[in-house]
Amino acid sequence: MSSTLARVPVRILVLGGCVAILALDLVTALASEAFDFSYSALWPVSLLIYGTTAFLASKLVARVEVGVLAGVCVAGTEATLGWGISWLIGPGQPSPEDQAAATVIAVAFVVALGGALVGLIGGLLGKRAAARRALTT
Repeated sequence: MSSTLARVPVRILVLGGCVAILALDLVTALASEAFDFSYSALWPVSLLIYGTTAFLASKLVARVEVGVLAGVCVAGTEATLGWGISWLIGPGQPSPEDQAAATVIAVAFVVALGGALVGLIGGLLGKRAAARRALTT
C-alpha cells in the first residue's frame, strides 16, 4: 500500500467514491442529452466505482465489512442523489407510473444491495491485498 493511501481516513476515501459516482451521473446525464445515447449504458462504470472504493477501503483497514459498507454508501448515493441529478437533467426521469414512492424505494434498495455485493467482492480482494502486503513487510 502506498504511504499516501495509508494516511487517508476511510471516511474520506468513501466520500471520494461518492463524489466520483455523482460526477459520473452528472457527466453521463449531460452527455446522454447532448449525444442521444442510453444513459444506462455506462452501468459497468458505476460498478467499477463501487468496487474500487470498496477494495481501497478494505485494503486500508484489512476488514471485509468496511468494503461492504463502502459499496453500499457509494451505491446508495447513486440511487438517491445521482438519480436525482439525472432526473433533473432528463435521462433519469422515470415514467409517471414509476414515480410512485414504493417504486423509487425499491429501486434504491436494489441498487444498494448491488453495491453491497460488489462491495463484498471488493472487500474480499482488499483484505487479501492487505494480508499480502503485511506478509511482505
